[in-house]
Amino acid sequence: MTKYNGKERRRWMVSDKTDREILLVIAERLENHLNNFESHKTSFDNHLLDDKKSFAFLNKSVYIGMGILAVVNFLGIATIIKILK
Repeated sequence: MTKYNGKERRRWMVSDKTDREILLVIAERLENHLNNFESHKTSFDNHLLDDKKSFAFLNKSVYIGMGILAVVNFLGIATIIKILK
């Protein structure tokens, strides 16, 4: 913090600008960030729509893999129980 006209100001505030000008610059930067976010979100949404079939196939593959692991796990536990009896 630096002193400016008896008030504490943050260093990033330029002393020759009024508060209104500073707020306009901040608002413009926020608007730019929002526009960048919207464009990234739109491109990501388009990517998801293009690869919808791939994701559906991946989802089925994961469920099939989980089912196989469950069967193998069950058979392994059944074998261990038989050995211990």
